[in-house]
Amino acid sequence: PARLIGTHHILRGWFVMDSWSKQDGFTMIEMLIAMFLLMIGFFAVITVFWCSAKSGSFSRNMTTAANLSQDMMERFTTLKYNDLPVTAGFVNYTSGNPAGANFSRLKKVELNAGGSMKIITVKISWNESGTLKSRTFTMTKTADF
Repeated sequence: PARLIGTHHILRGWFVMDSWSKQDGFTMIEMLIAMFLLMIGFFAVITVFWCSAKSGSFSRNMTTAANLSQDMMERFTTLKYNDLPVTAGFVNYTSGNPAGANFSRLKKVELNAGGSMKIITVKISWNESGTLKSRTFTMTKTADF
């Protein structure tokens, strides 16, 4: 037998809350707001990881481009001035370096105005996420004496 005391029922010594007087747990709106806030937090963390991975890829490609151009420049320094032919613009450069498999390597050799110095320009290009990226490096070589 239960008897009514205020808004509570007493049933064998235990208080049983009336469903209209107090709620147990969270409402649907509170749960939706909490889930929305958690989703924003997860989205922020995922975005940070994605940007970090993309930045790492770009840095790796820039380092590879610098290493490939350095390799090309070092090979040009071993050539004598007269063994380095002048080109009519950029021409393909090939080498056995497997690190440059996804990179395009171009070289251009031109004379300066006085004709006593050759200007060597190396251009390394690669495709990154559908965008063509490139780095250009320049060096000079003077006539051998």
